[in-house]
Amino acid sequence: MSQVRSNLEIFENEISKEIERILYKPDLRKDIQFIFSVKSKKNKNEEVRFLSSVIKKTAERNKVWASLTKGDIISGDTVFNSIYVEIIEMNTKYQGFEVNKFLGSKLVKRSLNSLMKVSIYGNKYDYTSTDIINVNYNDRVELDDIDNIESEDYYFTQAEPPQISVWEEIVFPVTIIAATIAAALLFFAIRSK
Repeated sequence: MSQVRSNLEIFENEISKEIERILYKPDLRKDIQFIFSVKSKKNKNEEVRFLSSVIKKTAERNKVWASLTKGDIISGDTVFNSIYVEIIEMNTKYQGFEVNKFLGSKLVKRSLNSLMKVSIYGNKYDYTSTDIINVNYNDRVELDDIDNIESEDYYFTQAEPPQISVWEEIVFPVTIIAATIAAALLFFAIRSK
C-alpha cells in the first residue's frame, strides 16, 4: 500500500492551490509586491503560523515578490497588493468507519476542512477583490495510521477517531482467553486420570 499523506500535507497542498488561484487573478498586478496579513478569527496562533508558512512557500515556488506583516498593512507611497487573510475555520474530522471488518481492516472516513476570507486591495491602483478559500477534502485512512498522519504541533490536524466496539476490543479477546484456559485445564484433567 502507498504511503498515506499526513493531514498537514493535505492542508498545505490544498490551501496552496487556492492561494495560487488567487495570485493569478486577471487584473491583479504581478509585477509589484504582495503584502500579506494573516489573522485567525479564533485567535489561534498555530493556524496563523501554518498559513504564513504556506504563503511563503507558495510565493517562492511561483516566483512572486511577497512578504508577511503583523497587524494592518500601512498605506505608503509605493504601489503594492494588500492581501488580508482571515482564517475562519480549520479542522479535521474522522466521521466513523467506512469499512469495519470484525478483527480485521478498519477504514475511517477522513474529512479536512478550512474556510478563509481573502480580501485583496491594489494600493495606489484600482483593484479590489474578496475571495473565499474553501477546502473540503475527504478520503479514508486505516484506523492504525491515524497517529502517524496527525501533527503534534497543529491542533487542527487532530481529531478523535471512532471507537472500536466493546465486543471486539474486550469481550471477544476475554472469551478466547477463557476458552483457551478451559481447554488446557480440561486436557490436563483428562490426561491426569
